[in-house]
Amino acid sequence: MDRVDPMHPRDDVPARADAHAAAPLLNCLLREAAEPTGELGVHRLRAGGRLLRVRGTRRPRDPELYTGGSWHPLTHAELVKLTADELRRATGLSNPELPGEMLDSRDAVAAILAARARLTAPDDPYVRSEQSLVTGHPHHPAPKARGGGPAGSWLPYAPEAYGRFPLTLLGVREDTVVQEGDTTALDALGTAPRGYRLLPSHPWQLALVGARPDIAEAFEDGRLIRLGETARPVWPTAAIRTVYAP
Repeated sequence: MDRVDPMHPRDDVPARADAHAAAPLLNCLLREAAEPTGELGVHRLRAGGRLLRVRGTRRPRDPELYTGGSWHPLTHAELVKLTADELRRATGLSNPELPGEMLDSRDAVAAILAARARLTAPDDPYVRSEQSLVTGHPHHPAPKARGGGPAGSWLPYAPEAYGRFPLTLLGVREDTVVQEGDTTALDALGTAPRGYRLLPSHPWQLALVGARPDIAEAFEDGRLIRLGETARPVWPTAAIRTVYAP
């Protein structure tokens, strides 16, 4: 696994991250909660009646809110707050998790941009294409959210940061295995001891679920055992949890 430093190497990363994160969020807000006024770039938020102005169409940018008789630029944090407030007004419900996911998505984009600035893209054109999706879905309010964890915990496994790493090999006791389909490709990645079946696992996913009581108990009683790592690295693809093993 290659070490990835999440520190920002360029001064413009925060501004670029704000712009990349604002575009899909604005696409959602304008489509779901606003209507055009007829003036170029100006939209009225239906629930609160406030006026929002943006530049651009496919990737809207530079949001401004009309208050006190003039237009005021919104920071990304203010845009997130406005979106959450507008949704609360429209639905009558509060979703305290959504603003955190929006902010987490923006911070993830910043970490990805910083990492890509100091790393070299893979030579393989297929891998390079799978690892090129920096900004995510254009109509998702938090397309790059990573669950709020520190960047250093997930960047080594991020396709957007040109990640590559070995899989963690587990052994699953045979009497607990339920499977379907052809496992030949998985079986070729290692060897399990007698009485166990090989289970290659994504190290980041394993770290996320490893503290669950049922998983911890399975390791304690021997239903799950650790068998080391694959000899060769794999490359995470755009879906994040899937990998490419050439």
